[in-house]
Amino acid sequence: MNKSVVKYMAIDLIVLTLIGCLLEGLVARFIGFVLDAAPTISFSLLIVFVAVARWKLWGLIPIPFLVLSTIIGGQFSEITYYAAFYNFSNWQLILSMLLGLSTIGLNVIVFRNHKTNKIMKTTWQMLLILVVDYILYCGVQFIFYRIFTTGGLTSVANIPVTYFSKDENGNRVELVKNLASYVEFGFVYNLFGLAVGVVGSLVLRSQGALNNAIDKLIDDKKQREAELEYMKSFGKFNFSDESEAESQQDESNIKKEDQDSSM
Repeated sequence: MNKSVVKYMAIDLIVLTLIGCLLEGLVARFIGFVLDAAPTISFSLLIVFVAVARWKLWGLIPIPFLVLSTIIGGQFSEITYYAAFYNFSNWQLILSMLLGLSTIGLNVIVFRNHKTNKIMKTTWQMLLILVVDYILYCGVQFIFYRIFTTGGLTSVANIPVTYFSKDENGNRVELVKNLASYVEFGFVYNLFGLAVGVVGSLVLRSQGALNNAIDKLIDDKKQREAELEYMKSFGKFNFSDESEAESQQDESNIKKEDQDSSM
């Protein structure tokens, strides 16, 4: 990979990461005011899906930053149990998110032999891969979260947090929330992230941004070279035609001058 491609890849991944981090942080911060849910992915599925499609395994680089932004944004939530869920002390959540998002790297198996652009042009294939990525993410996160929190797969973790609310009469009451439930039911809570992935991938594909970047660069270079060759040929053709026309005009003028001089 030459320096220009590496530079282009670095800029591309930085832009994707910054956009993803900003959006993930904002969603984690404000989602509690809209939905009674604490998703672990909102834009991360889309960002990593696009990055892997464009740069294969290099596209996994944004993952730690996306996870970090989700945790940071969630800690600023004004809802007590959401802020407790998105916390650096919840290392089981952080590791399970990292491992879950890393499964998107398996897409390179499908994208091998320069099939990325062909697959992305077929809507059902593209969306099928995205849905499989979602299932793998939620499944892997669920499995590892249980292992990290309980040491096995058969029992449900209990991570209680106490918070206060008001009952029907306006009285202040103490309630308990099991934070593990947000991962236990991750297939439901993360559906917003799947919806973002579906809509976002369709929009980005229509803009020509969902493809293998290196293949796209090569195709663009070949197209420019072909256009340049065509323009050169076109220029030579016009030049020869103009030269021939000028030569015929010169011959006509010479003949005319000869006739005038002979009169």
